[in-house]
Amino acid sequence: MEKLGSLFGVFTVLELRKKLLITLSLIVVFRMGTYVTIPGIDSDELSRLFEQFRREQSGLGRLMGMANMFSGGAIAQAAVFSLGIMPYITASILFQILATVYPSLKKLQKEGEGGRRKLNQYTRYATLVICVFQASMICRALEQPMDQIHLVKHPGMVFMVTGVVALTAGTMIVMWLGEMITEFGLGNGSSLIIMAGIMAHLPIGLADFAQQLMEEGGSGYLTVAFLMGFFLAMVIGIVYTTLGQRRIPIRQQRRVVAAETGGGLRQYLPLRVNMAGVIPIIFAQSIIMFPAFLGQLPHLHFLQDAFKPGQLSWTVLYLVLIVFFCFFYTSMVFNPSEMADNMKQGGTFIPGIRPGQETARFLETLLIRITVVGAVVLAVIAIVPHFLSASLHISYALAGIFGGTGLLIVVGVALDLIQKIEGHLLTYNFDALVESPRARRA
Repeated sequence: MEKLGSLFGVFTVLELRKKLLITLSLIVVFRMGTYVTIPGIDSDELSRLFEQFRREQSGLGRLMGMANMFSGGAIAQAAVFSLGIMPYITASILFQILATVYPSLKKLQKEGEGGRRKLNQYTRYATLVICVFQASMICRALEQPMDQIHLVKHPGMVFMVTGVVALTAGTMIVMWLGEMITEFGLGNGSSLIIMAGIMAHLPIGLADFAQQLMEEGGSGYLTVAFLMGFFLAMVIGIVYTTLGQRRIPIRQQRRVVAAETGGGLRQYLPLRVNMAGVIPIIFAQSIIMFPAFLGQLPHLHFLQDAFKPGQLSWTVLYLVLIVFFCFFYTSMVFNPSEMADNMKQGGTFIPGIRPGQETARFLETLLIRITVVGAVVLAVIAIVPHFLSASLHISYALAGIFGGTGLLIVVGVALDLIQKIEGHLLTYNFDALVESPRARRA
């Protein structure tokens, strides 16, 4: 209750109120863009097609359900925001990987604000290229009849150019909205946009599930009870994994005597079990969509069949990507060698471990063990919606919220947002304490 009360304090702090209003306003703009349809699309035919997709529980239906959930329903509307924030995330992944190979990019990362801005500019250019490629694939797919449903009223070069420009411009606007939220709002803009899309798509899944309950009768209520219990267990597991830490006791040279005599406070180096958070899931989702886009090219149609949700090849690739990005992102945010050097320079050491290389090896071994646990948990959580959707015959959007990728992203982003709000409140309370008359007299 104390933490909940502190969160309500966001409305009492002017700066936080402004940040919150900016965040909500930009998210509203994003939601409005998911209803602006690409010119030349037959909306009635599109509704018919996605009605078929919602009833299909495997293959293309599940793939479209996954993509539609992460776009906030924009794909079902053939909206200008259909590509969402994923091309920007893909470009970010590309440059983070390239930075480990090319010294010039790694140097930019270490140059501070100037280097970061230049790297962001390169990322935007790469996003533009990826958008043009993906948009052309989408427009090409829209022109082709699906189950005798013609989505494009007048196929041809005019539609291709218009569609590519509209989708590319839409993604660049979404990218800009995410950057504005990160800079002037609360939390990470890209993560909040994905979270908003998932939450906005939830009512559709609930409506489909309610219809299913009415058709099944009494047996459907057992499914509800199972889903509610499963949902609670998944939330507890996600929160525990996200906030779980391995606390390594540390000492400082000048405080060793005080600690040995019983005085002084214990100090710890906290290592989070899931140090990468929801980033591996988001990265894997952005990459796993590529085979479907490449399948639109001549002589590559086999990729669409080989990498559909539910196929063994798709499942293996998805799990491998999650595990890879867990280790990759963790290695980016925590460097054992740098941490060992910083500890040695600051006169800090781990009891029983010699400072320097031995400390670096100890931290590296411990980090690998912790990351293995975090990666396995993320992989299990990510694959759960596909089993729920197939076994209970519910939509992927609903399965993702009751347990899996969607729930992980929503809970992870919400926890991160709460921590940022509490950090602002602590800073505000500290500043108010320093500026108080009592503090001035002291």
